[in-house]
Amino acid sequence: MTITTPPPAPHVQIAPTSVPSSSGTASNANASATDVATSTGVVVGRLSINFEVADIPLAGPGVWLLITSVPTIQTLHCGALESPVSNRIVVGARQSCQFEIGLAAGTTQATWRLSPNA
Repeated sequence: MTITTPPPAPHVQIAPTSVPSSSGTASNANASATDVATSTGVVVGRLSINFEVADIPLAGPGVWLLITSVPTIQTLHCGALESPVSNRIVVGARQSCQFEIGLAAGTTQATWRLSPNA
């Protein structure tokens, strides 16, 4: 399955940690995480009223764990399939997916951390 990801919308904000190599890229005009290694490193972000959603590309196979400061809404998009997910995200072999995290209703800000499950 191959997925072509359109350019991120301006509502995306990602504040990455430093990581060594690249298996995915996430960026926008306000913040970027170029060469983010979502398979070998940690991605950290912040959501607010002005930046309510973050999209992170994930390539399988892999398992990632999500930690958030407050309840959020998460969805995994893999081709035509879309599924709500909790704090454990699983992407199968040869899959390329888009992980979306957004503010829950009534929430004005959140921080999140996505790390590979080693």
